Amino acid sequence: MPTYGREKSIHLWIALAAFAALSGFMYVSIVYKIINHDSLTLMDLKEVLPHVLAVINVATIAALASGYVAIRSGRRGAHRKCMLVAVALGAVFMVFYLAYHFGAGLAKFGGYGIIRPIYFSILIMHIVAATVAAPLVPVAVYRALSGQLEAHRRLAFWAWRIWMFVAVSGVVVYVMTIHVWPDKAIAP
Repeated sequence: MPTYGREKSIHLWIALAAFAALSGFMYVSIVYKIINHDSLTLMDLKEVLPHVLAVINVATIAALASGYVAIRSGRRGAHRKCMLVAVALGAVFMVFYLAYHFGAGLAKFGGYGIIRPIYFSILIMHIVAATVAAPLVPVAVYRALSGQLEAHRRLAFWAWRIWMFVAVSGVVVYVMTIHVWPDKAIAP
């Protein structure tokens, strides 16, 4: 089957997303080594990992969006590749996420006033949706890979939307917690 221009474009976006995720981690690691004049320590990783997780989330958003565009335009092969990249990014995200939270605990939100209930509403919706997506996505992937396409379509309708919400809201929570309203008591 020939590769068309659009499919090449999707492959380029997938490659760029994966490159961005890996480059982000490598860049931050190297910068920390240069600044500290020594090797990367566990404490440095606690500071770096939220940024790495955000880069992986953005790459996941790109892969999910590319997969959606591919399937809507009838390009199953491109869709499959995009979604497998999204699944791989999801697996890498979970490894880093668990490593970060087991080592560093939870990030503290420093905002006050009306933004506080807004933030926690977004965070709660994010956590609930992530809890739903965690079993839903692997089942949808299994159904696709095992050839149960009709069952996959029915489940993927919801799985994709929930997964995309989780990825986007994860970036929103990251920006709010780390960049806009960090906890002043723990901020550098």
